[in-house]
Amino acid sequence: MTPQRPKGHPKQQHYVPRVLLRGFASGTNEQVFAFDKTTSRVFRPGIRNVAVEDRFYDLDTAAGNFTVEPGLAKLEGEIAPILGRIRSEASIGFLSPKERELVALFAMVQHQRTLNFKSKIAQMNVDLAAKLRRLGFDPSQVDGFKEFDAGDIQHMAMRSVANAHEFVPYIISKSWALLQAAPGTTHYISDNPITMQNRKDFGFYGNLGFAVPGIEIYMPISSELAIGWFSESFAEEFSDSLELARKTKMLRPLDALRLNALTAGIRRLLDAFRTGDPLIAEPANTINLNSLQVYNAERFIFARADDFDLARLMIERNPEVRNGPRGKIG
Repeated sequence: MTPQRPKGHPKQQHYVPRVLLRGFASGTNEQVFAFDKTTSRVFRPGIRNVAVEDRFYDLDTAAGNFTVEPGLAKLEGEIAPILGRIRSEASIGFLSPKERELVALFAMVQHQRTLNFKSKIAQMNVDLAAKLRRLGFDPSQVDGFKEFDAGDIQHMAMRSVANAHEFVPYIISKSWALLQAAPGTTHYISDNPITMQNRKDFGFYGNLGFAVPGIEIYMPISSELAIGWFSESFAEEFSDSLELARKTKMLRPLDALRLNALTAGIRRLLDAFRTGDPLIAEPANTINLNSLQVYNAERFIFARADDFDLARLMIERNPEVRNGPRGKIG
């Protein structure tokens, strides 16, 4: 965190930066279509005016005035040409180790810097205090626990942004793939754009976390492209599946066509891991990525086109989707 805000320090600060939103904008005014989950209203703002709040990264204390905004601006300046090249070349194969590190840092910072992240901190603190009371404890008397005020939440959120680099190794070590939206479809992005899913079930312990086996992490970077990071186990499991298919074809040649069809998707994903060239998604894959954006959005979803039927359908089927996701304390 930087003490004493510098001269010319901006009052309006984006929690999803324009360098990312630009991949979904059109026109000389860089406009996007925006869908408000709470009202189902659609409007068309410029990216300068969305995912932004006054002094979102500033903290005033008795010890001084602190901010992480200059560091974020520096990172955004460094990542802008890299994102631009990924978009123009439709590839991540050119990325150097240093560029991969910057992309990973940008993603981890983005995960920590959102309004939803702050809201989760606040909600979990409230829930934990309530649980302590249910158990018969006075939260103010519990050693190491404090009920947060706005300043505490701001301090924790800023510290999380400043420490986001600690998670970079978890991203670097994963299998990287560039995902291209299925023909005739486009990607959403939301005000909470780093999403995760895991098809493995770990029961009580949960299955979402940067180091959890089976984790899939996604960051849409344009209407057409998204970067996916896949658990280290994916490449190994998929390679084992291909080897099993190869051996089976040797024993049962008549099944070769069927096995080739079953493993075609695995081959394409492994090729994407290896080359950095885009993996063209099936429509169901693009719908899945967009549904993650809808579910994880704190409030707003953005797109290049006015097509939010998926968001409306998800809300109709589950009205709780209107609210941003929160952690749960039993």
